[in-house]
Amino acid sequence: MITGVTGSVVESAVESMRPEPPVRAASSFPTGEDVIFTITTTRYMVFRQSFGLKMPRLSLAVVYEPSDIVQLAVRRGAAMRKLLLVFGDQSLVQLSLPRGQGDVDEIVAGFLSFQAAG
Repeated sequence: MITGVTGSVVESAVESMRPEPPVRAASSFPTGEDVIFTITTTRYMVFRQSFGLKMPRLSLAVVYEPSDIVQLAVRRGAAMRKLLLVFGDQSLVQLSLPRGQGDVDEIVAGFLSFQAAG
């Protein structure tokens, strides 16, 4: 029996031994910001977009490998489309895509080519 150890010391020791919760892939996605989601021939890239006086500025926010995104869905709407990205850990991100901004068919085609190659 251990004497002289208070309950709070034991509780904090037990708490420090617990594993950290897993980091969800969707948590790395820059939500609440203006972003541009792109697909290259080898990966997915997300850029933060900020607006300056002359032109928008882009900065690379995060890069995902083809295997990181396991499902992609597009929901069509009158003024806004929704792009749903599902990651390998089943976390997800939903983006609003205004009509006339970007070609959703190209995003779907890029995703399908990654799936076929994988």
